[in-house]
Amino acid sequence: MSMQRIILFLFLAIFASSTAKAETCDAKAVCGKTDYGFTCTCNKGYEGTDGACVNIDECKLNISVCAEYETCNDLDGSFNCTCDDIDTTCSELAYCANVTDDFNTTAPTCLCRLGFTGNGSHCFDIDECLNVTTNDCHTNALCNNTFGSYVCSCNGGYEGDGVNCTDIDECETDTHDCQQPLSCVNSVGSFGCVCGRNGTCHDYAQCLFLSNASICVCNPGHIGDGVASCPDIDECSSPREDQCDANARCINTLGSYDCACKKGYTGDGSQCSNGNSVKYSCLLLLSFILSTLHVLV
Repeated sequence: MSMQRIILFLFLAIFASSTAKAETCDAKAVCGKTDYGFTCTCNKGYEGTDGACVNIDECKLNISVCAEYETCNDLDGSFNCTCDDIDTTCSELAYCANVTDDFNTTAPTCLCRLGFTGNGSHCFDIDECLNVTTNDCHTNALCNNTFGSYVCSCNGGYEGDGVNCTDIDECETDTHDCQQPLSCVNSVGSFGCVCGRNGTCHDYAQCLFLSNASICVCNPGHIGDGVASCPDIDECSSPREDQCDANARCINTLGSYDCACKKGYTGDGSQCSNGNSVKYSCLLLLSFILSTLHVLV
């Protein structure tokens, strides 16, 4: 027999064995797959091997949760507890206790456990989150109901155990997303991005508010980050920055500039002319008039 046939034979034998074992699992067991085939696992409340599952007697093994004044009753795959001297069966969510009534009579009674409500025979979960008086979650926390209890979790922007929540200073812990030149300013449960340091722009800047933040922008005639500095732009240092006439002087001012016609010229600085040009223009005009009159004569 070749090696391939031997391997195939062994594989089929293992597969057949595991399949047969899976098919013989007890009705009170579940079949699970393993690396080498399948296995049977008894359900909760049962134990056994080789596919046979038998009931676990929790009462005899003393692994029940029955309290004082209760009698443990073994059931198929489970158990229950009954109060002594009464016919009522306590719910699995209840316990038996000696209770003294208004007539000073003490007797075993089924009481629902903490987090549940009912008559002891039937108990239902209490949603503590429906009423602030039934939970101790912080004002800035979210209450999440669970089976028989609840969980408190602090809201975003806060930290703590849910019962005690304190504000997170995102600016101090550097967990904000403000980018320079914006500054982080902490608020209760959140933070904000504002202009400059502590919300103040430079004296020669103004704050522009964007969709979700703000930014400092230097005034016209100034340049810088709008927070630490906004130095004056010297428009006169570059001929392209001013609009002065060629016969005018550029005078830099804070945030702007002025144009002044040079000596011998008149005008507003953006346009300058001298006296000779005016006289020459007048002579040309007079000459034109005289020549016109001469032609007419």
